[in-house]
Amino acid sequence: MSLEEPLRCGGQYGPFFLSRALASLGHEVHVICRGRKGDEKHQKLDGVDVHRYHSYSHIGGTRQSMSLSLHRLVLFIKLVERYEFDVINAQTPIVFESFVAKRKHLPIVYISQGVIGMYAKNLSMSARDLLNKMAMRFLSIPAAKHTFRKCDKILGVAKDDVMKIAEHFKIKQDKLALIHNGVDLSRFNTQVDAGGIRAKYKLDGKNVILFLGRLHPHKGVHNIIEAAPSVIRDFPNSIFLIVGVVDSPGYQKELAKRIFNSRLDSHIRIINDVSERQKPEYYRAADMSIIFSEGYDPAPNTIIESMACGLPIISVDFPARYEKIKHGINCLMVPEGDVDGLAKAIKKLLSEKDYARVMGELNYKMARYNYDARFAAERFVELVKNISK
Repeated sequence: MSLEEPLRCGGQYGPFFLSRALASLGHEVHVICRGRKGDEKHQKLDGVDVHRYHSYSHIGGTRQSMSLSLHRLVLFIKLVERYEFDVINAQTPIVFESFVAKRKHLPIVYISQGVIGMYAKNLSMSARDLLNKMAMRFLSIPAAKHTFRKCDKILGVAKDDVMKIAEHFKIKQDKLALIHNGVDLSRFNTQVDAGGIRAKYKLDGKNVILFLGRLHPHKGVHNIIEAAPSVIRDFPNSIFLIVGVVDSPGYQKELAKRIFNSRLDSHIRIINDVSERQKPEYYRAADMSIIFSEGYDPAPNTIIESMACGLPIISVDFPARYEKIKHGINCLMVPEGDVDGLAKAIKKLLSEKDYARVMGELNYKMARYNYDARFAAERFVELVKNISK
């Protein structure tokens, strides 16, 4: 969890920004995460104590699954014994750790980056995804139910999702609360210098259409590629930047095949594993941001990152996103899977530059007033204090 590595999903974005914002407010913050080969076991990053466990007995760990590790439990027990924590914040279902926390009379606050179980809609019939579905049914959902029973507070990142959590898991409203994700506005803003990215990919004088996220079918990148020929016919100086971490190698190969078959490889570029530090430069190098998911994807962090960098947005029409973006005001919304509608929306923003500029300026202002990570941190602290009372 450093700026030099790519963050791969909402389950990482949330704690990454929240932990650093809490530390910037003067709170002592410890994060447990799974380490890679060569990583230090303990490291201070941006004021946050990061503790890593190395485990071969690791189950899950994908966006749709969960994480079970004996090494993580052992590390958790050691840290609880060593430090005087005031609260445990879980961003993934915890089973054995919850028993330890309760034995120590520590309150548990769970932040849900979506409703576990509903992500099954996004999975295909491939062997890998079928295993994920089984993991969800027999591990993730039972673990989530257990965690929710043990939690003192459950936070959702969108109003629509808070209601879905209550309905899906039969949870009383007084145990639920809303906390919007935030971003580090000192990094994501309109002052970021994107000259290096524009020079590297020869983007000067080009219309740059950006997708930034995981390369997985439910993120809808194939729809963006399908919409590209129509856009390029009318705006031949357009470049599509597909910037993302590889979550499905087979899907990336399929995307590359589609690009090759369309003979538009000079107009569509896939850029893998961009570090967290570099992301703002890619946003600022673009003219718009496309967040065109399929299935269940309620509140991706790319929405507020795009807003903070002053970009107009084209989004799939998903109710949970209405709190942040509204069609015709600060984004254009298109029905799920509507490739023609997506192409028309892109062309509208390219042909109406003033409209796109005003939309981006509004997004920038909204992000600064509503989605600073420090606001999320202050909200979190307030909720924890209410639990203590």
